[in-house]
Amino acid sequence: TITTVWAFLPLLLSSGIITISMVSGFIVLLQLRQTSSIMDSTRAAYAADAGLECGLYTQFKNSTFSCTSTPSFINCGSDVNGDYCGLPNSSLFRLVSVTSAGFPGLRSIGESGRAARAFEVGYTLAP
Repeated sequence: TITTVWAFLPLLLSSGIITISMVSGFIVLLQLRQTSSIMDSTRAAYAADAGLECGLYTQFKNSTFSCTSTPSFINCGSDVNGDYCGLPNSSLFRLVSVTSAGFPGLRSIGESGRAARAFEVGYTLAP
């Protein structure tokens, strides 16, 4: 019976090594997904910021300026969620006019991959 135990020892060791390898691979895969999500989230936040800046510039500085036509590196279009402007890093932003607490404002929604981030600003117009 001792020889039977010694015969199964290599089998037990190899199955243990395979199990540890599979768990390690799964942990690495989860870390890679998390890193990708963080990068998409950052791109979405910067896209939302770019959209907000573009909308505010159009609203207050130069009403003839258009986020959709002036810069050559921004490509704009429309999909099921509405109009959007795509940026060179594969992110995009959407601008929406809003009213918050009776004040006019803008909401910019940035999207990249599966992440979406939004900024909203309200303002009063000086007399």
